[in-house]
Amino acid sequence: MTKVLYDWNDQPIRVPSPGENPCITKYGIGPIGWHCKECAHLIRVGGHARDYRKCDLRKITNGKASDHKVSWPACARFEKKNL
Repeated sequence: MTKVLYDWNDQPIRVPSPGENPCITKYGIGPIGWHCKECAHLIRVGGHARDYRKCDLRKITNGKASDHKVSWPACARFEKKNL
């Protein structure tokens, strides 16, 4: 369920609900059937004992706020990963 808020000019602002790809809110829906795990923008950060997946289209923080799920549907900026 998407929450709709309004800015100072009574224009709707779409806020993603928990578990929804925030890139879809910003860029729109991507190709049907594709997921973030197949996108070139998905990167791994970390190393040592654990890797964290992040999307380089989003601001990358050093916390879980910018963690990106590989199972999310792709956004409109989807680029197929070269294998």
